[in-house]
Amino acid sequence: MEYEKILARITSGLTGNSEKDVPYLREQADIYKSHELSKDILRAIGRLLYDTLPEEQKVPVASDFYKDGKRIDVLYDEVRYLVSTKQYQKATVMMDSLIRFCEDFLEADQENDYFSFKNMFQAYLYQHFFKPTKNFKPAPYDFSDMYIIRGFLYMQEHNMKAAIQALNQAVRCNPVNLYAYFQLAEAHKLTGDLDEYLNLTRQALSFATTKKEIARCYRNMGFYFIEKENYTDAVNMYHLSSDFEKNDAVASELFYISQKTGKKVEPPDQEAVLKTIQEHFIQVGASEPVLGIAAALGKKAFEDKQFDMARYCLGLVYDLSEDKEAKDLLDKIAQLN
Repeated sequence: MEYEKILARITSGLTGNSEKDVPYLREQADIYKSHELSKDILRAIGRLLYDTLPEEQKVPVASDFYKDGKRIDVLYDEVRYLVSTKQYQKATVMMDSLIRFCEDFLEADQENDYFSFKNMFQAYLYQHFFKPTKNFKPAPYDFSDMYIIRGFLYMQEHNMKAAIQALNQAVRCNPVNLYAYFQLAEAHKLTGDLDEYLNLTRQALSFATTKKEIARCYRNMGFYFIEKENYTDAVNMYHLSSDFEKNDAVASELFYISQKTGKKVEPPDQEAVLKTIQEHFIQVGASEPVLGIAAALGKKAFEDKQFDMARYCLGLVYDLSEDKEAKDLLDKIAQLN
């Protein structure tokens, strides 16, 4: 086959000297980048290039080669590992290569936009909230989460301007990615822009699909009110958050409020919490669009025997609302699948 002949010819030119072989392999990649078998040829050259490098150079140069889309998923897994082990410098080099790839791939045209939705449910949420006028197509990888990591890495460098730019891109790649909003809100908080912190938290709340996410939004609001020295509303929001998720951070924040005010913090009654909600126009629980879209999509998926999607959507509805119809369908799915 032609592929084997080309690979044999390329391999025959290797000398075993990385100083000679690295430029040689890059030259071969450039020669074959437009070949009809370029996908397989460039992947093979990438493996050869990686094996040729000294150990201390493998991470950055491998990332440089993969920037044209060759096994981006493998590279992304490596970045996440480096971040989890706090090897931020190496992670940054690799992630920058991914970002360059993303920017090329995500460029919109006259008819289409490209997004990294995690599932069909998110695509429907996007349609409802943003009313797009152009078609949208899925990007091949979760570029939104990639930009979240890049934003995090900038934050580790205390480069908040660059972090905010990266996190805005995370939102752009998936406008209903709640965790992009959370991280972007955190970046604005660290710059002292509390109004934007609150604004982003409100947006995140409108897309929230779990009690844990809703609780985090309310804790964010509690923090905002503390910073504004509005301690009554802060207490009310922290207690409201506990109705959705118990979190150790709440006790710490309530203790801080007691220290600032010199008073013991008492649990608020329902009327006090309701007053805060009404005065600040705060959404209570999951939004109607989230519940409505999840219920409709879950039922349709059940009818079409797409049980994984049905289970996801109906489980979301039941967890947030204890809807009986959703529970009945979940029980039927358990029997059928």
